[in-house]
Amino acid sequence: MEKDPKITNVFRFRKTKDFSKFTFPNLVAFIVAACGGGGGGSSSSPVAPTPSNNAPMAGADLTVTLAEDAVNVPLDLSAPTDSDGDSLTITVSGIPTSGSLKKADGTVLADGNALTVTELQALTFTPDANANDNTTSFGSFTYSVSDGTATDSRTVTISVDAVNDAPDFGIVVTEFAPYENSTAVTTVQATDADGEAITYSITGGLDKDLFTIGSTSGELSFINAPDFENPDDSDKDNVYGVEVSATDPQGAVSSIGYVITVNDVNESSGEDNFKLSTASITLTDYLGSEANDTNVHQLYPAVTTDTTLTANLIGGTMDLTNLSNIVSSDSSLGKSPVLSFKLSAVPGAGKAGTASITMKLFDGEDANQESGERLLQTTLSLNWSSDGSEVTVTFPEQTLTVDYFTADGALTQRTLTNVDPDTLTVTKDGVGNTSTLDLRITSFFSGQGAATGADLTGFITEGNYFFDVSFTGLNFVDSNDTPFTKIQGSFAVTNSPGIAAYIEDVVTNEGDGSATVVVTLSRASSSEVTVDYQTTDGTALAGEDYTTTSGTLTIAAGETSGNFSVPITDDSNNEALESFSVNFSNAVNATLGKTSTKISIEDNDAASTNSVSIEILAPGSSDIDVTPIILKPTPGGFNQEEAISDYGIQLEGEYETITLPEAVDKIQIEEGQAKQDIIDLHETNEILVDFPFEDDILVVSYDL
Repeated sequence: MEKDPKITNVFRFRKTKDFSKFTFPNLVAFIVAACGGGGGGSSSSPVAPTPSNNAPMAGADLTVTLAEDAVNVPLDLSAPTDSDGDSLTITVSGIPTSGSLKKADGTVLADGNALTVTELQALTFTPDANANDNTTSFGSFTYSVSDGTATDSRTVTISVDAVNDAPDFGIVVTEFAPYENSTAVTTVQATDADGEAITYSITGGLDKDLFTIGSTSGELSFINAPDFENPDDSDKDNVYGVEVSATDPQGAVSSIGYVITVNDVNESSGEDNFKLSTASITLTDYLGSEANDTNVHQLYPAVTTDTTLTANLIGGTMDLTNLSNIVSSDSSLGKSPVLSFKLSAVPGAGKAGTASITMKLFDGEDANQESGERLLQTTLSLNWSSDGSEVTVTFPEQTLTVDYFTADGALTQRTLTNVDPDTLTVTKDGVGNTSTLDLRITSFFSGQGAATGADLTGFITEGNYFFDVSFTGLNFVDSNDTPFTKIQGSFAVTNSPGIAAYIEDVVTNEGDGSATVVVTLSRASSSEVTVDYQTTDGTALAGEDYTTTSGTLTIAAGETSGNFSVPITDDSNNEALESFSVNFSNAVNATLGKTSTKISIEDNDAASTNSVSIEILAPGSSDIDVTPIILKPTPGGFNQEEAISDYGIQLEGEYETITLPEAVDKIQIEEGQAKQDIIDLHETNEILVDFPFEDDILVVSYDL
C-alpha cells in the first residue's frame, strides 16, 4: 500500500511481491538495508570471518652422504616455504657431534645461530679427517623455521663413507750422516690412520740395491757397511740415495726419499783414538771444597746418534758450596769435580796434536737456554802428546773469556788468565791397559790469577743444571768404536748432598758356585745403610740356573760398600750365556743410583759331541778377510725376513741360531765385542748367540 501523492489521504493497494525468490543471504542483506534506511536509523558494513594461519614448511628430513676425506661439501638444502607468504626466521637447534658445519663465508655454525635463507642453502660440511671406519657417528644437523606463530623443524643426518688412507710418514728427517764401517741408518716410521699394519720396502733411489729394510720394523740399513775411501754410491761421492715405501693391506702406498752422506772415520789402526772401556764413568765431587771429603758417583754413559756421549747423574747430587766457590771471584777456594774415563786404548807413540774444548753450563735439565735460565760458556785450547806408554795433556798459558748469559738473555763477560800451564797424564797400567783420563768439568770457569769483568759469585744455587763439553782435535770412541765429539749430562745441586748407592753388572762362571753382587756408596754414611734386593728371572731361570735370593743388605756406618751372593747352579748341560736380574728397593740412608743389575752366567760345559769344530779367533785377527755378517735384533727378537740370505742365516729358537755354510772352520767377532756373545757351538755348522740387550749388534765374520 502506498499513498497517492496527488490526493491527500488517499491510499492505493498493489499486489504483494513474491518473497519466496529471496535466498537466505539476500534476505539478510535486505533486512539489514531496510533497518538502516530513513527515520534516523544507523547503518554498518558486513564483517568477514578471520582466515586461518598455515605453518611454514622446513622440508622433509634427509640423509646426506659424504666421503671420509671430503672438504666443504655443499649440503644443497632447499629453502623453507610458507603458503601465507609470511617472513620466516631460521634457527640452528642442533649441530653434528663431529666434523665442521660452515656458512659460505667460513663461519662455523653453533647451536642457536640464526640463518638467512641464502645462508641455509649455502651451508657446507667437512668430516673430521680420518675419523670414519664405517661405524663413526657424526650425528645430525637440525634447524627450525618459524613465521612468528607456527614452527616446523628439519633433521639432516650426516653419513660418511670410510676411505682407505695411505700410510703417512709425517714430518721426518730425510738426511742422515752416519760414519763409515757401520750399517745402521735409521728406523723408518709411518702411521696408518686406519690402524692397519704397514709393510716397508725399498722401491727406488739411485743406490737402492745397496740397502735393506725390515719389512715390519722399518730398520733401514746398508747391506754392507760403507767404506768412505771406496764409496759404492752411483756418483762415488759418499752420498747415497734411496726411496722407501710404506704399504697398507689395501695396497695404498706412500713413499719417501732419503739422502745418506757417509762420514770418514780415522782408521789408522786406532792409533789416534782414546777408546773407552765398557765400565761406567766415575764422577768425583768434593764436599765443602775439601780434598779429603769426596762424594764418588757412577755414571752409565751411552753414545747417541748425534755423536754425543750422554752421562746423567742419577741418584746423587753435587755440592752447592764447592761449585759456588769454583765460579766465585776467588775461584781458588773451589775444587773442580772430576769425570774419570776408563780407557782401553790411547793414541800410539809419536802421536800428538792440539785440541779445542768448549764447556757450557746451563740452568735446567737440557742444553737449551729457555726463558729465565742462565748460561755460562767458554772455550780453551790444549796440547797433547803420546809416547806409546803415556799421554800428556797440557793446558798452556792462555786467556779465557767466559760468556755469562743472564736470565733475561743479556750477555756479560769475565776474563780469566791461565798463567801456569796445567798438566795431566794418562799412564798405561799393565800390558794393553790404561788408567783413566780425568776431565775437570768446571775448572774452565775458574782459572788461576786475576779475573776481570762479571763476578759470578752466587751463580750456583740449589737446582738442576746441565753440562755440555764438546771438543775437536781429540778422537774419542766408545767401546764399540763409535766416535763421539761431545759429552753431556744433567745433575742436581743441593746444599747437603746425600749418599748414593751404585751397583755394577756381574759376569760369573757356572763353576764359580755363586755370583757376588757389590753395592758401592758414593761416600761413607754416619748411619748404617740398608737396601732390599730380590732376584728375578731372565733367560736364566730360578731353580734351574740359580737359586732365588732375596733379603736386606746392610752396610755398616763408616763403610763404603757391601755385598751379597746368589747361588749359581753348576749343571752338565751345554748352554748359551744366560742372565737374570737383581732388583733393589727401599734404600735407607742412601738413594739408589741404579735400581737393577744384571748377572750373566757363562757355561763351563764342553760343546756336545756332534758340534762342528769352529775356531773362534781373537777380535781384529787378520786371518779373516770376508764381508762380515751383521745382526741386530728388534725389540721383539730377530725378524727372519731381515736375515741376510746370501750367508745362509737362520734365526730361531730360545736363543738366536746362526746356520753357517758347512765349509766354515773359523769365525771371529768384531773388535770391541765380548767373546761370550758367541755362546755355543751347537750341532753341525750352527752356533747359538745371546744378546744381553735389545739394541746390541753382533758382527760375525767367517772363513771357509
